[in-house]
Amino acid sequence: MPRRAPGRRVRAADADAVLVVEEAPAAHRPPVRPPPRPTRHPAHAELVLLSAATPRQLAATAGQFARWLVSAAQHGGA
Repeated sequence: MPRRAPGRRVRAADADAVLVVEEAPAAHRPPVRPPPRPTRHPAHAELVLLSAATPRQLAATAGQFARWLVSAAQHGGA
């Protein structure tokens, strides 16, 4: 049930009005479902922000980081 609040009565010439403020209806939102868990990846994940001056340098940095992650995982370090 929405909440309502009486406003004030306004008279102007031959018109008479009463203001009533009513709470807006709740927006319909679909139920929130957790994202599906990856099947091939560990449950623990980290977000890593990479930055570079140019797109080419960013791609190179991302490649280096990816190679380091693979190497570290193969040697038990990541």
